[in-house]
Amino acid sequence: KNYPNLLHAVRAARDRGAPLRLIAVGDGPDLERHQELARELGIGQAVVFHPPTVDVLEVIAGADVLVVASDYEGQPLVVMEALALGVPVVATAVGRVPELVNPSVGRVVPPGDPEALGAALAELAADPDLRASLAANARRRADAWTLHDVASAHLALYRRLAAGGVS
Repeated sequence: KNYPNLLHAVRAARDRGAPLRLIAVGDGPDLERHQELARELGIGQAVVFHPPTVDVLEVIAGADVLVVASDYEGQPLVVMEALALGVPVVATAVGRVPELVNPSVGRVVPPGDPEALGAALAELAADPDLRASLAANARRRADAWTLHDVASAHLALYRRLAAGGVS
């Protein structure tokens, strides 16, 4: 996860007039640094950090958009969960993200490019009809997945957990 990239993207989107509010789930050794960066960027009031103990699916279901700003991923289960919940996705083009997220369900941007990420967020924030269309398409896309697709995503997650690669 690249929280600095995400926070800079939120700043870029807000600079474009998008009244974004970011709800981030997770903690870790860099939490205070990320909170400080949000304040330095002038978005501290627009960013809420929740501990990993919250119901992540409930947070995703209540979101207008799921954002994944990772520098690397395998097959991110959170993207599949968001699409199944009918939540559009804006994510970096890492791992299997480009296979999961096409222009009919969200936006994919280059990793490490907060301006591109911010532009995609601003686009979706400015157009409720587009978000609604992406959400409907996301649900249809998820409905078309096979059991093999879902099992593969879970297996990839378990392997990362076993290797200590999830934070």
